[in-house]
Amino acid sequence: MASGGRGVTAAFSLGTGLGAGLVVYLLLGWWPALLAGVLASALACQWLAERYRTALQQVVQVAGEIAAGNMEARANPASFSGELAALATALGEIAQRQRAALRDLVRERDTVQAILNSMSEGLVAVDQVSRVIVVNAAAEDMFGIAQEAVCGRYILEVVRHTGLDACVTKVLETGEAVAEEMALFPGQPNSYRLQVSPIKQDGERVVGAVIMVQDVTALRQLEKMRTEFVANVSHELRTPLTSIKGFVETLLDGAVENVEVSRRFLEIILAETERLQKLIEDLFTLSWLESRRLEVPEEGADVGVAVGRIVELLGPQAEAKEIGLAMEIPPDLPPVRMSPQFLHQVLVNLVDNAINYTLPGGRVKIAAAVCGHEVKLEVQDTGIGIPPEDQARVFERFYRIDKARSRALGGTGLGLAIVKHILENHGGRVSVASVPGEGSTFTCFIPFPG
Repeated sequence: MASGGRGVTAAFSLGTGLGAGLVVYLLLGWWPALLAGVLASALACQWLAERYRTALQQVVQVAGEIAAGNMEARANPASFSGELAALATALGEIAQRQRAALRDLVRERDTVQAILNSMSEGLVAVDQVSRVIVVNAAAEDMFGIAQEAVCGRYILEVVRHTGLDACVTKVLETGEAVAEEMALFPGQPNSYRLQVSPIKQDGERVVGAVIMVQDVTALRQLEKMRTEFVANVSHELRTPLTSIKGFVETLLDGAVENVEVSRRFLEIILAETERLQKLIEDLFTLSWLESRRLEVPEEGADVGVAVGRIVELLGPQAEAKEIGLAMEIPPDLPPVRMSPQFLHQVLVNLVDNAINYTLPGGRVKIAAAVCGHEVKLEVQDTGIGIPPEDQARVFERFYRIDKARSRALGGTGLGLAIVKHILENHGGRVSVASVPGEGSTFTCFIPFPG
């Protein structure tokens, strides 16, 4: 095809020269004819060269735009002939293939970034000299950074923590993964688990590292709570069992022959057994409340009826301690979004606590009122009160302000935790306000049905 184009050009130039020479020869003779032919051929060649030069410039310009990233640039093959038309066609095909390849790369990059951003763990990737190359959304939030601002910077500049930098350096040098747990931010108690893994090329050469960062603070707190819970349960079970075992051994050693002593010991064993039974029941109740969502009956519970039964049930206990027990319940109070069984359990725990921690001559009052779309239920006492530093923790399992007094009164340390879980499972809440030496007020908010 190239030789064909050159042949057409040569033929055109030769034909133009011969034609002009023939005309002059007929008019003026052979010598002027020769000069005229040469001159005409030169002019024709110049015209063709200029035409090709302009066309070639257009092709070069299009090629430059494609190289600069403009994949839409095109040279129209119909505007050229011969080799230039073929070149224009080839450039268009190259640009089209490159545009398709670039589109696939962008789609793949966006997919990878979307996957990284969907991760709850922070992810940072660095190259072989610890310069940041990728940061996902979780890491941006965790470290307060933006990927555009930190890419290309060293990891120690981005996260100023020598422990993290040391882990990355070790992985880049050894090619082996490293897992550590550390606090990354001074002044914050949060714990973070770091998993640094090498990025290998051809299975051997380390070309970077991936840092996975997971906030394990909540997990560690749960582990601590579980450990404390097991320790508390063991202690609460061991104490009455030790007492029971001791009294049984004493009876077996001969004390059973003394009717008065044996009766007193048996009464203590019965009390400790009842305490164990109550502890186990409370543990089962709390476990049941924490493990499932409660179904609330549509009709709800009548607060006035529930409070009346509590006063009837615990009235003798209050009277025995010379404590006044009163109720202040409006007659038109709407029902609450809670079953009568759970409302009874909430009131029993709160009122029983109030009576136990109120000195003789004191008062306990149960009051209720409508507050927005909820019923506000209060249990007030004039008891010993709760120190400010303990008020935020009284709803924790096994938390006692006065452990000896609580055990002497038969408490398990689970009553207020059960109250909190019942209310939260029904969409309610509970709080406490107290002044040491003056008394406490436990306030519950329980929504209406529907």
